Amino acid sequence: LAISGQPTREAWIARRGLTGWLEDLIGTTFQSFWGQFGEMAVPMQSSTYHVLHILTALALSGALYALFSKARQLSGLQWAGLIVLGTALLGVAGAFFYYNLKFVQFQGRYLYPALVPIALFYVSGAAGVGMFLRARVPVARRWLSPTA
Repeated sequence: LAISGQPTREAWIARRGLTGWLEDLIGTTFQSFWGQFGEMAVPMQSSTYHVLHILTALALSGALYALFSKARQLSGLQWAGLIVLGTALLGVAGAFFYYNLKFVQFQGRYLYPALVPIALFYVSGAAGVGMFLRARVPVARRWLSPTA
């Protein structure tokens, strides 16, 4: 069941091309996930999105660093938790992407059911950045040491 006048992927690609559709899918979804108001007509300032892009890149780098540097230390239960969270994230993202293969609804709010795995991704990313800095920047050992 489609809403009258809702654009389809085919029409979007005919107008903007496949690259334009992918750019809009990723860009608009990212922006609206963090904040785009007034029925998607009022985005935040572009500088806010630039900061969020940087934080996301740092989180991705940190999460990958943490995963690869600590992977052998994870228990079976921790691996099971990662698998459950990853499955939840992939399920929500997959449903979002699948819907957008037919209709265009680049709204980040549809990813909100995956907020727990997304939040844990950012937290583990921050922890990974801290681990990286503690390991490689002498002054960071003093300022970023975990407290007991």
